[in-house]
Amino acid sequence: TWLILIEVIKAAQKLDIDAPTIMDVSLWDGKRDLNVILDEDHSMGENNTGRTLEQDTVPAPPNSVTNIYELATPWLRILKQGTQDEGALKELRKLNSLIKGKTQAYYKKYEKESQVPEQLWEIPIDWFAMHYKSLGQQYDILISNPNDENARKNFTGIMDIIHHCIERHHFPQNWGVVFNLVIYPWNTGIAADGSRIIGVRRNGAGHRVCVETKEEGRLIRRIISASKAGLKQVQEYMATEYFNLAGQQSKWTYEDRENFEEVLWVTEAQGGVRNAAANRRNPTVDCCVRMKDGIHILTLSNLYKVLGDGSAKSEIKRVCDRDNISYPWNAKYRAISYDN
Repeated sequence: TWLILIEVIKAAQKLDIDAPTIMDVSLWDGKRDLNVILDEDHSMGENNTGRTLEQDTVPAPPNSVTNIYELATPWLRILKQGTQDEGALKELRKLNSLIKGKTQAYYKKYEKESQVPEQLWEIPIDWFAMHYKSLGQQYDILISNPNDENARKNFTGIMDIIHHCIERHHFPQNWGVVFNLVIYPWNTGIAADGSRIIGVRRNGAGHRVCVETKEEGRLIRRIISASKAGLKQVQEYMATEYFNLAGQQSKWTYEDRENFEEVLWVTEAQGGVRNAAANRRNPTVDCCVRMKDGIHILTLSNLYKVLGDGSAKSEIKRVCDRDNISYPWNAKYRAISYDN
């Protein structure tokens, strides 16, 4: 089904068909007359010309419905993993039954039009499940082949349609996806759990690995041990032209400030064991940065060195807020020691 959806999106984009029309077709339940639905949408707006997001939105639901949307959020979060989780689907269908009742009660109470569709504010469960899954599959294709332009266009197209659906139907913003996809100019690998290996650095007798993982409709990067990433997979990656995270860390200075463009992401800080007898130090964090000459990975201390503390913290806060992860300086430690 998702392959058909991808082809529909590609064909529609080539014909300059707008996102609302594409969404109408992909949301169609096969019951109502599709021509009527399209005519209703196209008739919106003054003089019936031009379709804006505001004109394409359905009426805002009452609090009785938006409260149910909040109850649905944890189940949508499960579907964002790209899985057809039967438990989540079952719970969402129960919530849709509640929404149907609230819709009927609302229009009866306020004597609104009796012909209003009962499905007006229902959650298009299968639609979200299919689009979440399709998006994840396009991401997987891009991991295998970062230069696949078709996959990149499909990825962007699905993202746009999901975003438009959420805006149009007044669904919670956190039902959206924040795949801040980065195309790395170096070789990447695949960890044992399917995560993307971005790079490796030596750590004592072993190695630490930077991985990129899909979680709840977003991409999270972490520094983990080679054993957790999969020793076999890390060894295979290091047998290629792998990216050494420590390779160019000594070269960064304040003179690189003019070359800086933006921070693309930071790894999720994971505090280790803090020595209470020593000065507090931030957990190890890597920062992916776009410079005028390309993409680089800097340590947190090097980012401070390049931008200065204030500007560096501002950039870090921006991407941490976007990815819903803690600021590095707020990371909790697993344990505290008191060694002198």
